[in-house]
Amino acid sequence: PVPLDNWDRIFPAMGSIATLAGDVSISGTITGRYGKDLTAEVNFTSSIFELDRGPALLEEASTSSGSGGAPSGQGNTFKPITGSPITFTGKVSVAKGRLEKVAFENLTASMSFVGTKFSLDRMGFSAFGGQMTGSAWADLGSSSPAFGSSMKMKDVEIKDRKSVV
Repeated sequence: PVPLDNWDRIFPAMGSIATLAGDVSISGTITGRYGKDLTAEVNFTSSIFELDRGPALLEEASTSSGSGGAPSGQGNTFKPITGSPITFTGKVSVAKGRLEKVAFENLTASMSFVGTKFSLDRMGFSAFGGQMTGSAWADLGSSSPAFGSSMKMKDVEIKDRKSVV
């Protein structure tokens, strides 16, 4: 596994979007030619994966909701990405992780990144004492990134709303 500390040094443009911690192992194949049907089948495996919104997304939330987030005028505004010349598909497997304040275990999903849209489909994981299944997506192609999810929950218990927001 490769540690995710300082990952933004490898992908500087992405550093304003997210802060990552933990580890990841990546395996896969690339087929096609640049500019024509370039496709990567990639599998991501992690024993621990933690993600927090970066300064650009915090500032976007602050600007759109009027509360929280990074201070205005810090130069961290979100810069939309252009469509990638390569289509990514694959599998994601995380033993233990955290997305902002939400801790989870045993996450599995099918992943795709096409153009500017990233999605996790056929996703399942344990959180809040129960099981969650569904999908999530983010479109990073505009200055106000769009995102969404559709989840089914079984035996989930959220005792304090502040623990997830």
